[in-house]
Amino acid sequence: MLVVVLVLLLAALVSGVITLRLLRRGRIASTRQFKLIASLPVPLLLWALAGYVFTDALTGTAEECGPDACGMAALAAMWVAVLALGPLVLGLVISHLVIRRYQACAAE
Repeated sequence: MLVVVLVLLLAALVSGVITLRLLRRGRIASTRQFKLIASLPVPLLLWALAGYVFTDALTGTAEECGPDACGMAALAAMWVAVLALGPLVLGLVISHLVIRRYQACAAE
C-alpha cells in the first residue's frame, strides 16, 4: 500500500515539475503535448519494469521456476502494466491543473 502511495506521489511531483519547466521554456505550442510529455515518465518506467519481469518469467527454464512461480511473476507484471494507467491519469490531471494555474497567473 505504501509503495502505491509513493508511486502516485512521485507521478504527481514529476508531472508538475516537468510541466512547469516546459511552460517556462515555451517551445511546445500545444497544451496536449505538455500534458502528455509531462505525465509519461513514471508510467514508462513502470511499463519497462513490467515488460522486463514478464519477459524474464516467460523465458525462465523449469529449473529457475518452481511450481507456478513464473506464472505468478508474469501475472504480477501484467497487473503492474495495467495499474500504471493510474499514474498516467494522475499525471494528466496534475499537468492540466498546473497549466491552468500558470495561465491564470500570466493573465493577471
